[in-house]
Amino acid sequence: MQTIDSRHRNVVRRLGVLALLAAMSLAPATAWGQLAGRPVAQPYFDFPNWARFSDCRPDPLAWGYEVFPNYGPVDCAYEPNSVACEVDFVAHRSDTWYASADFAPLTIDYQNDFDIARLGATGETLLDTGELRPEFDAGGKFTVGRRVFGCYRIEGTYLGNYDWQDTVLLTNDDADLSTFLSDFADPPIAGLDGASSVSMSFQSSFQSAEANIRYWAEMPPGPFDVSYLVGARYLRIHEQFNFLGDVPVPATLNDSQVNTENDLYGVQIGIQGATLLSTRWWIDFDLKGGIYNNQTSVATSFIQNGVETGGFVERDRTAWVGDLSLVANWQMTPQWTFRIGYQAIFVNGLALAPDNTLANADLFGTNTARLDDSGELAYHGPIIGLMWIR
Repeated sequence: MQTIDSRHRNVVRRLGVLALLAAMSLAPATAWGQLAGRPVAQPYFDFPNWARFSDCRPDPLAWGYEVFPNYGPVDCAYEPNSVACEVDFVAHRSDTWYASADFAPLTIDYQNDFDIARLGATGETLLDTGELRPEFDAGGKFTVGRRVFGCYRIEGTYLGNYDWQDTVLLTNDDADLSTFLSDFADPPIAGLDGASSVSMSFQSSFQSAEANIRYWAEMPPGPFDVSYLVGARYLRIHEQFNFLGDVPVPATLNDSQVNTENDLYGVQIGIQGATLLSTRWWIDFDLKGGIYNNQTSVATSFIQNGVETGGFVERDRTAWVGDLSLVANWQMTPQWTFRIGYQAIFVNGLALAPDNTLANADLFGTNTARLDDSGELAYHGPIIGLMWIR
């Protein structure tokens, strides 16, 4: 049962709520108008609370510089000379640490193919190395970095661990397959040609690690951002190619296996450009390239009717590596950014297993080996992941 006093207090509370709502309805729709520049507000950047109600913003909203210098009242005439390293806080950039983790599947594009089997010495090609089609293999790209000395960043990146495999089998009831082992000789060579079945398979692995220093370049206020890179990188590429040919007359089984190793050590330089599309969206293009010392080797193993022969060769050579990526970034919160894009890596000066299988075809059954280190590869694929900054 309510008393008169309790009913009176309820009436006072209701009147108070109505008065508050009336006052809110008479207040302006926005706290302050923005006089210049693009809108900037939380949660895009982690500004102090008062900054959201400032009636003065720089014009234009430039990439990266602190739009509220010193976290206090600002002069509308303020405009920095560069977007490179204005004070400690910069939009879209880390003040200290940053890290990214990307799902980065890659596939391989070989630049050269060769015939494995033909219908007779001069017939049509029935099997070539282009039939080996490596699918996208899952891998990751991980970067950890820290901002130091104002405009500088140090960072490390690991890309891997990839492993591609494929196998192709060809059969012929007439047993008139001519193979690359004889260089498609006419007339056919007994024991090498006249196969009833041939098969080929390959395996390839790839991984990369790098350490870099990045420097923000001086850029006038605006949506463009540029940084330079110098660093060191290591790449490891291992390949294996197998060939098996079954010749019924005379009964011969030819089994070839070639393994190649490439250990690349080198230095690289690069440039990264970025364009700010809105307070949340930006696109960056990263280009890197360098000269490398490639420690190459080839190991051959030939087995004919159970008798094994083989050889081994190694040497150093100069190689070149180019790396590019195009990534769109969406800043979800002040600390987390979603990334999606595409990357490609180009390498030359390689010892590739298919190329070295062909280079050693005429040495089948001998204890010698040749090394072909003129191979070229392209790795490419999408990237999707997250970046964290603080």
